[in-house]
Parts: sequence; structure tokens; C-alpha cells
Amino acid sequence: MRTSTLEVMTERTSALPASLPAEGTLLELDVVDLGSHGQGVGRTDSGLVVMVPDGIPGDRVVARVSRRHRNRVDASLETLLRPSPDRVVPRCRHFGVCGGCSLQMQAPAAQRWFKGRRLRELLHRQAGLGDVPVDEALAVGESYEYRGRMAFTAGRTEGDRLAIGLHGRGGDLLDLAECHLPHPRVMSILAVARAALAPDNSCKDLGDGPLRLDIRHSLAQDRVHLAIAWSGEPPAAVVRRLKALVVDQPGLSIALGRAGGVRHLAGPDDSWEELAGVRVPLDPRVFLQTNPAGATVLYEQALDWLRPAAPGVLLDLYAGVGVLARAGRRDFDGAVAVESSSAAIRHGRRATAEDSEIRFLQGEVRVVVATLVVAGRHFPAAAVNPPRGGLHSRLPQQLASLGVTRIAYISCHAATLARDLARLDRAGYRTVRVTPFDLFPQTAEMEVLARLERKRSSGPR
Repeated sequence: MRTSTLEVMTERTSALPASLPAEGTLLELDVVDLGSHGQGVGRTDSGLVVMVPDGIPGDRVVARVSRRHRNRVDASLETLLRPSPDRVVPRCRHFGVCGGCSLQMQAPAAQRWFKGRRLRELLHRQAGLGDVPVDEALAVGESYEYRGRMAFTAGRTEGDRLAIGLHGRGGDLLDLAECHLPHPRVMSILAVARAALAPDNSCKDLGDGPLRLDIRHSLAQDRVHLAIAWSGEPPAAVVRRLKALVVDQPGLSIALGRAGGVRHLAGPDDSWEELAGVRVPLDPRVFLQTNPAGATVLYEQALDWLRPAAPGVLLDLYAGVGVLARAGRRDFDGAVAVESSSAAIRHGRRATAEDSEIRFLQGEVRVVVATLVVAGRHFPAAAVNPPRGGLHSRLPQQLASLGVTRIAYISCHAATLARDLARLDRAGYRTVRVTPFDLFPQTAEMEVLARLERKRSSGPR
């Protein structure tokens, strides 16, 4: 029987040893669960809770204590005594050092099982929503090479050499030799960009140097957009080498970013990805789901849940370029999309210039929604897709004041979703169904879709 993190962490402290082991102590233990960041959660025979990165449920390990807390310790995996039946060989040479993937050593089906279980635990035990049905996490697309967007950090190493990659577990920049999460064209463009920036891998003619590389691939067009954020003005020789890349790289476009904004440098300037039938520009200033194939499945499910709502105008909050507003337009009399990003608003308005029934409103969501409440607007359905921080505390009641009867809530953070569903419940909404989507295999992250309906006895408060 698999044990939950909450059960492990909330055992009575009287069951724990009288004193915690010192740093450096070797402990033999079973890994019984996964934590919220994908770290193994273990327990010794004496009942001590131990957090073990790279351990997965089913492992029997020897771990070395690295840090002590009030009622648990952190430890590094020293010896794998008995591997879990779910353990697999990680594909990437950087696994264990890179901070990007925490679950490459666990079979994808087991990853999904634990993600779904963790979500149920958050909703049922911590948010008090024990009657909410939660589906198993859905596999969507490939387990590797699924990311259409990656952001890489650039910096200098000892000897003034150029390093481009991700931050390792210790926080230092890891110069990547490979990465198996993005589409192969993302990594091929990273390689040619590295060569153009520093042909001999030296930073001597890079000036203040590049700070960040944002690479976006379009499955729909098989194009790639490379945006390089620079500190100061890039040297002319580097600019010439970057411009030359588009000759040998079909479909590549390049932009340079500084504090003053982003300017197009070379290649096509109209590249886009398609999500749920809607074109989203490959603009680094605009939010784009990292897994486009999976995002389309997610968005179409959200729209399917909203379709039975009464006729009227669809409200799309945290809308970005308005994918849900534009894709759902055919089932409603119109749509209002609310977004804070000026770049996203510009793209959305340009794309819907010929449809007068789709309106884009720019501003902080709770402020814009408050003006809609004052204006007496009514919306039968709402799609909400907030950032990790979730909804503002006033928004559930504002949605009720707008007469919203059906909500599709897309979340990238299970803990804030649980908090918000509890708030929406108090505002008069019943959570009908929750479905986790495994849009980020090899990591502990997931995307979650919740369907809510207005309780029959609830009226405006």
C-alpha cells in the first residue's frame, strides 16, 4: 500500500527519535512517497522522515544527512540497496546535477499516478473538498522532446568562456551539452547560436554579453524564433554573425532584446504556433504554453466544459492573446478577454480586428472585473487561467456578482488551485470535476483543469 506525503509528515512527533541525527550520518530507509518538488520522501525504521532527492517510492536506500529541520532531515542518496520497480535509467547525462528534471529516473506512468494522488491529497485533505472527483493524470503527447519553448541563461565561466544552459541544483549555471525536453530544433538552434555568439567559445568580443536566450519552435509552421536579451549594445561583429544564421536555417527568425524592448533582427517576422485552432505569435513578450500539443487538448477540454452554458458573452480572464476567447467565440454571442500584458493585448486585438464581438481589456484582472461588475455586465461562463499565484481573493465573489454560472479554471499550481476552489465554494460554486494533465513529463509539475458550476441555491451576494 502506497503511503501519502501528508501521512508521513503528520505522524505524531512522539514516534520520532528523541534527537535528530547529525549532518553526515548515514541512514538506511525506504522511500515511500514523492514531495511537491519531486524529491523522495523516506522513513527510517525508527520513524524519522527523510527527504531524499533522486529517490522514488519503492527504493531502499542509504542516504547521508545534509540538513536538519524541526522534525525531519534532508539527505543525499549514497547507495541504492534495492531499486523500485518503477525506476528507469535517466536519458540525460546532466541528470542529478541540472535543476530542470527531477523525475527522469521514474517511469512515466508512475509519475502520473503520484501527480494525480498529490492533487487529490491537496483538494481532499488540505482544502476540505473531500467530495470533489479527481481524474487520473492524463498522458498528453510524448514524454520527451515535447517542449516548444525553452529559456536558457548565458554567462561567463572561468577563463572567460561562454556558458549557456540552465541553473543546476546548487544554483550555479550549468553549461548544457544536451537536453531532451525541448523539440530537437530548439537544441539545434541553440548550438548554432552558441557558435555565432562565440566562435572560439571565448567571451572576449561579446561586450557585456548576452543574458538570456528564449527559443520557441512552432509545430504548425516548423519555424523557430530566437530572442536574445542583451546587456548593453551587442557588438557589430556578433550582430553580423547572427544575421547570417537565417541563410542556412530555414524558418529561423532572430530578435534582440534590451531594456528598451525587443527589435526584429533577421528572418520572418510573422511566425506563430497554433493552439486549439488559434494562432499565437512566437513573441517572447507573450505567454505561450511550453507543451503546445498538450495545451491544445487542455484548451479544447475547457471549452467543451463551457459550451452547455446559457447564450451570452464568454469571459476570458488572464487571457494572454485570447486563445480561449477566440476559440470559444463560435459557441457564444461574443467574448471579453482581460489581460495585463500590453504585448498580448496588441496581438489579440490585431488578430480579431474584423470581429467586433471580441473585446480585449487591458489591466489588472481584479480591477477590470470590478469595473464590469459596476457596469452591470452579465456573463454565463468564464475561463480563468491565472499565473502560479492563483486568483485574487476578491475574484470568486466578483464572478458571482457577474452572474457566471459555469467556470473552467486552468491552473499551473495545484496548491493555489486547492485554495481557490475552497474560496469559490464559499462564493457559491461547486467543483464538479478536476482533471490533471501531464504537460510536463520528467518533472513534478502538472497543469490542472477544474470545472465549476453555480450552486442552485446560490444567488448574487
